[in-house]
Amino acid sequence: MIGSLATLAGLELRDVARRNLRAVGLLAGAAVFGIGGAAYGLSALGRHLSMLYGPMEADILIGAGLLIVALLLAFAAWLVRRQPKSRQTRTAMALAAAPVALSLGRRLAPSLIKVAPLMLIAGVLAGRSFASKE
Repeated sequence: MIGSLATLAGLELRDVARRNLRAVGLLAGAAVFGIGGAAYGLSALGRHLSMLYGPMEADILIGAGLLIVALLLAFAAWLVRRQPKSRQTRTAMALAAAPVALSLGRRLAPSLIKVAPLMLIAGVLAGRSFASKE
């Protein structure tokens, strides 16, 4: 049974890896063309601003604008990283762990006394998952 589960997991992992590699390849191509387009646009902006303000001021304006965008993106990434896991993720993790704990409890502990600690731990983890503040 474990061999068939391992085979199934291996097939699923291979399928997911292929799908993700295709997506990464397409995203890498999009990134290359996006960077090229952004560079071309910044070059045109630099030429336009140098006609209006002069070459040095145009470079300073573009550099300052890029620095502000980078700081805003870094701040947004910091805010996203600070957010705790969503309640839905914790609920899904608790619900996914319950059958595993039950099957392990049935196989490893034939008596109720041996299963009780596993059920208690699963209940405590599920309770913490559902009751934690967001």
